[in-house]
Amino acid sequence: MSFGYLENTNTATNGAIGVDNIKIAANVSAVPVPGAVWLLGSGLAGLVGLQRRKKSM
Repeated sequence: MSFGYLENTNTATNGAIGVDNIKIAANVSAVPVPGAVWLLGSGLAGLVGLQRRKKSM
């Protein structure tokens, strides 16, 4: 992470702070799609099962 210069303008009528040239870099890991689909599907199936169980009571 890196920042540029910081400008601070503080007058009696208006105070402002400005930051220029902000850069944020992160390494993102890829999520395997088949595993994510199975996880999402099982979670949705569980929610549907809970909803049906509530309705039958």
